[in-house]
Amino acid sequence: MTETLYDAIDHYYTEFVHRELQDSSSHFSLRTNEIFRLLDNIDGKQVCDLACGEGYLSRMMAKRDGTVTAVDTSSALLQQARDNSQGYSINFLLDDAQTLHSVADESFDAVVCNMALMDIPDIVSVFQAVNRILKSAGQFIIALLHPCFETPFSVPETTTEVDETGNYVACRILHYNQEGFWQSGGEGIRGKVGAYHRKLSTYLNWLIQAGFTIDEIAEPMLPEAISADSFAAQQNQKIPRSLVVTSTKARTISRR
Repeated sequence: MTETLYDAIDHYYTEFVHRELQDSSSHFSLRTNEIFRLLDNIDGKQVCDLACGEGYLSRMMAKRDGTVTAVDTSSALLQQARDNSQGYSINFLLDDAQTLHSVADESFDAVVCNMALMDIPDIVSVFQAVNRILKSAGQFIIALLHPCFETPFSVPETTTEVDETGNYVACRILHYNQEGFWQSGGEGIRGKVGAYHRKLSTYLNWLIQAGFTIDEIAEPMLPEAISADSFAAQQNQKIPRSLVVTSTKARTISRR
């Protein structure tokens, strides 16, 4: 399999994820909590962590007694996941989420794709591949940067408004209608690997067309009652930076 952009930044990305998960007010933590609120009971069930990255979600699902298969197209990140998951019973698989050639039909009771769809050029093929590998009435959860609030920008553009003391005030929505690949510039993840932007309606309509029924949509935010000491926490109280959608395989479709 060819090298991916994440192969070149695997250590940077792993450190970023671990740092975010240590902060209970980060949108990583808020989103993860929401995923597990929505995830059905997976005790003894076959579960796929699709585009698993460094594997933290796989480990959390294994702790809940799911039989976990972790899939990623980045060999470097998959090795990070293996190294970080010593002592866990997880099957690691190098494969492309757009095809899943090495996965048999109707293999899984649930598939979770967390923070990956923004990195994948053809999500219609992803949805079709997931439809194929899910059992009848299987659960499919997607979690991603919220497409309404995490929109394309290019440095020196900024997506935030602040007051005179530097506190977060509002989100600036830039270029929402410009679907396709973008890269911010700068030293952040979107500066290093870019992303594919799609409108909210695009994600939801393609999911429905791929044979899924949407069961619930969640927009995790930090409750107002919790003290927002950091800029990121202030942001997470004002807007949902993540979108989590749980759906059910309603019908089997043919790949295009």
